[in-house]
Amino acid sequence: MQVLAIERFKKTEYEEQRDSYTEQNKSAIAELNNQGFVSAFWARKDKPGNLILMDVSSLGEAKELLSQLPLVKKDIVTYGVLALEPHQLEEFMPELNEYTVLVYASAQTNPMSSDELKKILTVSRERNQAVDITGILLYNNGSFLQVLEGKERKVNALYKKIEKDKRHTRLVKITTFKSNKKLFSDWSMGYAEISEDEFESIEGLNDFFTQGNCFVDINEKQVSNILEAFKNGKWRQTIS
Repeated sequence: MQVLAIERFKKTEYEEQRDSYTEQNKSAIAELNNQGFVSAFWARKDKPGNLILMDVSSLGEAKELLSQLPLVKKDIVTYGVLALEPHQLEEFMPELNEYTVLVYASAQTNPMSSDELKKILTVSRERNQAVDITGILLYNNGSFLQVLEGKERKVNALYKKIEKDKRHTRLVKITTFKSNKKLFSDWSMGYAEISEDEFESIEGLNDFFTQGNCFVDINEKQVSNILEAFKNGKWRQTIS
């Protein structure tokens, strides 16, 4: 369960020296964080004191952990604790369930080996999983097509980082749209290396590669066809 601990100085003169006092608690709170008991820590703006968001098994455990803090032992501060329960806002605010889907294409700046591609994919998976972004990465003959899906702010922030990545060029944002569910929730980043023959079997793409094009020349209808084919199982057996 999550518990919010609200710190209060017991005397006004303690509040006036809050910086030096807070320093005494720092290492003990850092240790609680290392042990997995602290998930967030804030300084109050309305008055001296801090707020600690704790992950504990019970209110009793939270109180016991807080009682061991140096400032509590010295009777300088006290903590009020509140048990928190997640509120299902989605029940009356359906828009909170919306995901942003962003599709972009790019061309590699320099040829990449299979090992280099795998390294990019590994980093992408770790980074995306940390911010709850899922999607797919398609690669063919030096060009990429990637789908990113997640909360709008996080998707846009990730895309800004991708724009600055020197390993690819001709970055094109093909489309963005909203979805009430994730289309590729099984992967932090699915990956498939696609052959021309496989692309030519998709409606609307039969002449795509015969014209010498790459992903950055693709249009929104063709993206839709690619996504639909992938969603229906095409290439999933090649996901690594």
